[in-house]
Amino acid sequence: MNDLPSSLSEIRTHLYADDTAISVSSNNVEQLVTSLNVKLQDAASWMHENRLTLNMTKTKTMLFGTHQSIPKTRGAKVMAGDTDIETVNAYR
Repeated sequence: MNDLPSSLSEIRTHLYADDTAISVSSNNVEQLVTSLNVKLQDAASWMHENRLTLNMTKTKTMLFGTHQSIPKTRGAKVMAGDTDIETVNAYR
């Protein structure tokens, strides 16, 4: 699992015991969502190659921004393969 970050270029990867968080930043919402979708597909491919699975019940999307930029994210679809990933305001 520790080599996942090296296989995902241009994003930040944070490993916590058996959980992983990835973060992507952009000033353009469409570019951000596209980049995140590509990186999630890369992560899913890495996991498949390493005989791991993505736990879709724990996989969430959280978008951060200014009061002006957050409304632009409504309707953004972050996907893992064919599955929409739930967008949340908080997660524990």
